[in-house]
Parts: sequence; C-alpha cells; structure tokens
Amino acid sequence: MNITAFDFGNTRLKMGTISNGSIENLSLCTYLDDYKDLCLKYIHDNKSEKVLVSVVNKKKYENFLTTLKLDVSFLSILSFKNFKTVYADSNSLGIDRILAMLGARKMSKKNCIVIDAGTATTIDYIDDKFLHKGGIILPSKDMVIDAFSNRLGLTVEKKEDTVFNFLNNSTHASIESGATLCAYNNINYLIDNFIAIEGVDVDIYVTGGNALALIDNCNYNLIHVDSLIFKGMLDII
Repeated sequence: MNITAFDFGNTRLKMGTISNGSIENLSLCTYLDDYKDLCLKYIHDNKSEKVLVSVVNKKKYENFLTTLKLDVSFLSILSFKNFKTVYADSNSLGIDRILAMLGARKMSKKNCIVIDAGTATTIDYIDDKFLHKGGIILPSKDMVIDAFSNRLGLTVEKKEDTVFNFLNNSTHASIESGATLCAYNNINYLIDNFIAIEGVDVDIYVTGGNALALIDNCNYNLIHVDSLIFKGMLDII
C-alpha cells in the first residue's frame, strides 16, 4: 500500500510517498502555488490509499483538508509510544521536531543532535534511549534580515552564498554579514559547548530548506537528510 506523507511547514509544503519502508518521489511547493490541487494530483498519481500529515501551518492544512476524501492520520506526540521528552508540556513540542528526531534515531545508534534549518532553526538533542533532553530555537538568516528591514525601513537582498566579512563596504553588506554571523556562528557555539559539557559522541543531522547554507557555515560534519521528517513517520507504518 502506498501512503502519501505531507509536511505542512510554515512557508513550504513537502510531499513524499512511503512505499515498502522507504521514502520516494519527494516534491516541494510553496503556498503561493495552488498547493491543494498539487496535493490531490500527487495523491492520485501515486495511487495512495492513506495520508499521513505533519502540521506546523494549521491554517494551510485545514484549507486542504476540506478537499480531501481519503483517510488522514494527523500525527501528534501521542502517535509515538517510545518517544519521551523533558518538556513539561509535551504537546507544546512541534510534531516536525519530533519526527526529525525520530528520523535521525532511526538512522543512528548514537545520541543525536538534530537541526532543522527552515523558517527558523531548531536544534534538539535526543539520546540513545529516545529521550528528548531539550532544544533551542534560533532565528534563521532570513528572519534576522527581515527584522533589520522592518525596523530600519531598508530593503536588503538576501544572498545565501555571501561570504562572511568582519569589515564590509556598505550598509546592506554589513547587515548581510551580521545576519550570517547570527544565524550560523551561534550554531557552532552551541555545538562546541554541548559536546564539551555532555562529553558524548553524537551524530549531527540537518534537514530543512536552509540545510545546505548551514553545512557551508558549520565547523562540524553534518549528515544531511532531506526527508528526515518523513523517515520519522516510518515508525508508525
């Protein structure tokens, strides 16, 4: 049986097909596209009988749900019996973060640091007993630039391939370099201190739309898995 998996992120929608224990036919669209029709076509083309959804953007998901007549499984922390978290309110932990951590643990026998570099950057730690020991959320580079633009009334061109410089020759270049420093250097700092304090051997996984930019700016060996959230869904198939 083919199962369609949807990841309703803040700004983008990712689609995948789960078949015979693997993830196939990955596709991506923005909500500027006619995403509801694209979803229905994707389900039809892949002859899916069931739909699994990870939802961050609830409004876009609810708009889509009105057009669907298939069996839909809405995933929450209750969907995963082995997963535990130190969060006092476990329901406040985003399902996308849970799935990414479970996807990493499915691929590794070690303790894992899991980074989802999307609209914001989430960093979580899950040990080899499936215990989520906490995490942190950082602004992405785009969010930092947007904050400058909104406060200062500037239009700053976003360039992910910009080389960081301490000294720049324009206000825009200075903001660009500052945003790069905020977005990526803090991640290196966090990993440095985590490894020093915890003293454990970890695998570091990264996923999300800004993963490649993060890899270029990180001092550590990162394991890039584009379908990490979908791999986490395999635990309930």
